[in-house]
Amino acid sequence: MHSLIHTQANPWTKNETVPVWALMFIGYIVPAVVVIVMQIVLRRWDRAWPWRHDTHHAVLAVLSATAIALTVTAVTKR
Repeated sequence: MHSLIHTQANPWTKNETVPVWALMFIGYIVPAVVVIVMQIVLRRWDRAWPWRHDTHHAVLAVLSATAIALTVTAVTKR
């Protein structure tokens, strides 16, 4: 008899569609680089721009959004 609780992996697939390294790169590295570059550009236009504070909040927003998305996905799959 099959258990109602399965692992998060799909039993009918042989391998993952997106490798974990690509997911981490697209989900974390690319947004972080975009945020940092934009903060540098905005800093050059306005010297009073609080770039450290804004960069900190932008990185926290990316991490929080990813954590919430992963949590919702894991709960939904269960």
